[in-house]
Amino acid sequence: MMKKNILVYCRFSLFVLAIGSCSPTTVGPHPEPKPKEEQKEKEEDTKVLFMEDFSGPIDENRWGIMKLPYSAGNKESQWYRAENLTVSGGTLKITARNETVTGSPSQAPEMSFISNDGIMRAAPQEVLPAGIRYWTSGLMNTRDAKKPTFFPLFAKFEIKAKLPHGQGLLPAFWLRRKGGASWGEIDVMEYFGNYKPGYSKFSMHFPNTIGVNATQQTTFFETPVTGTGDWHTWSVVIRPTNEHADPLQDPIAFVAYLDGEQYAYYKLTDIQAIRDLHMIDRTTGQKIDPGKPDEVWDICVNMAVGGQWVGQPDQQLGYLPIVNRCSKNQKIPTSEGCNIEGLFFAEFPATFEVDYIKVESL
Repeated sequence: MMKKNILVYCRFSLFVLAIGSCSPTTVGPHPEPKPKEEQKEKEEDTKVLFMEDFSGPIDENRWGIMKLPYSAGNKESQWYRAENLTVSGGTLKITARNETVTGSPSQAPEMSFISNDGIMRAAPQEVLPAGIRYWTSGLMNTRDAKKPTFFPLFAKFEIKAKLPHGQGLLPAFWLRRKGGASWGEIDVMEYFGNYKPGYSKFSMHFPNTIGVNATQQTTFFETPVTGTGDWHTWSVVIRPTNEHADPLQDPIAFVAYLDGEQYAYYKLTDIQAIRDLHMIDRTTGQKIDPGKPDEVWDICVNMAVGGQWVGQPDQQLGYLPIVNRCSKNQKIPTSEGCNIEGLFFAEFPATFEVDYIKVESL
């Protein structure tokens, strides 16, 4: 037993200290692990499928960095750039800034703040000109990395982060089914600061619920403060329910946690959506890629600025201009306007700070 421990320690020493040889004295005074503790450590190591602790620069073999405005469909106002993703002190900082970027009009089409019913009450900015955005931020994902990474259908996905508060920001940690979010999207954590201040949201949609979320469940995580708040962990466990012998008919459970405490649950029972998540081709009825059965989800982390869900960072407080709704109750404003109690504009630069992102097998 002692010899085995010496060998394990030597491998670690070779990696960390570049030692050319080792002997029993290398181990030093470290006690021999107890069998149960040793077994637990091995089990925990084998469960980790992916770990990003931001101990070094962003590895573009693991992460694809967005360099486009993106999400014009949500009327978002940011231009994503690599410069807004930085690593220091062991954490990732996604920073949103108030700065002008000029680029391709096709990448950043003109965006009007006149709602579908023809009302525009979002002064002073009535439109974002084509090719121009006045805000920047950051987005990265595993799908667009130089070496794309996808994860199994059944796993635990977790992030530890600090969120910024205020209208105009939308930090998020989410999963997309391989092939695109239209085939399945799990929003492990989204924060609409002008909807329910201090409450993060867990939501999801599938092809049969595009435009309408299959579920939206919120939880209080902290009292809003100016700037960035405290550390919290958000996670989702996706697992079979084992209610049916055929996995293609077995419901799938999605369980969301905040700081280790369960706060949301959803059971997917739609057979077509279940088959889609098992990567079954709708035409052939066969696996889309039989050689890669465990490639289902990619990970995305970002912070959007503005848009129809969080309002503009420099427009009317508590108001969603493009859809002409009050942010807190999603209703058309009355003659007295919108309820802005507890709301405030975000301060810029605004930082969404991430300590780690982890994926574990079940």
